[in-house]
Amino acid sequence: MKRILWAGKRGRTSFRPFVHVGYSHTWGKNDMHTGRYLCLNNDKWTLNKFANLKNIHLKKNTCTGKVEIFIDDLILLTNGKNVLSFESFDLCFLIKYELLRNREKMDLQKMPVTLTANNLVDFLEGTIPQGRDTHMKGEDKGNYFQEQRALMENKIFENFQNDLILYQNGHPNMLDRVKKGGEESHTIDLPKSLNYVENYNIKNLREEENNVYTKFISIFENIHGVKLRRANHFETPVQDLDVEEKIKNMIKIMNSSGIFLFYKCTQILNSFVFSYLFLHGHMGYKEVYRCCNLEYIYQFFKWGYVYDVHGAKDAGALLALSSLRLVGALLRQEDAVKK
Repeated sequence: MKRILWAGKRGRTSFRPFVHVGYSHTWGKNDMHTGRYLCLNNDKWTLNKFANLKNIHLKKNTCTGKVEIFIDDLILLTNGKNVLSFESFDLCFLIKYELLRNREKMDLQKMPVTLTANNLVDFLEGTIPQGRDTHMKGEDKGNYFQEQRALMENKIFENFQNDLILYQNGHPNMLDRVKKGGEESHTIDLPKSLNYVENYNIKNLREEENNVYTKFISIFENIHGVKLRRANHFETPVQDLDVEEKIKNMIKIMNSSGIFLFYKCTQILNSFVFSYLFLHGHMGYKEVYRCCNLEYIYQFFKWGYVYDVHGAKDAGALLALSSLRLVGALLRQEDAVKK
């Protein structure tokens, strides 16, 4: 996380009216000395500000048309020092709600909507990560953004080529068989926040994978009018050229917010098909997480659930998935209103 270096005479520099700088303004050294903004990071000054905040209000910037967030009259910036603002009032309201709920002990990892929004804005603004040249010109930042987008597009397509849904276990093995002796009555007592597997009792892994994967492959094929080739054992399936071109075009025409959210989703699920169905409302976040983790679920059903290990992984993944779906839906809703 970036740290803010505050000058001893903070506050003496006149504050630049933000109405003149616009949405894409990245705050520089002179701005840092004004003390008129608050960055999303974990330094002591910021944590103290959040712990003692009195008011959070939302205000629409008439120049940009975007809703901005003010913490006790300090404008809220991302970790990359971009204004955290969106055209969607509902999204900004949810960020405000998360900030209020977590103000006493702010941890971005436990604030999924705010974290997703922060990372999305920094991506859209071409913010350079720490360790890179932070004094790049606007044109260079635009090039950096295009490079990052192209990288995400390539990674998403690679995810399609190696989609886990195409690798169904075609042969019985020791994982497929449930031991005799009362496994059917065995239950896993998960915390309510992690109990994402309403139907976790998998008696036969091979049959479960075949049934689940076949069902959702068919849904995807019917939506797009394609036929997907599945893997023969563990060899990577080669799809027809027209199918590959259709998928590449689908990725290419995604807007920048959409490409970011889709990429983040594939990183969690390791599946292009399941990510598409989830983000387009064909599955819930608990269902899609279960479908992408059948072997993992089967193993802890068989051998036990380690809360310290599995709990953190599952909680983080579920929070991230729910926020990606929610942010995507709110942004699409705003786009539909504009049209």
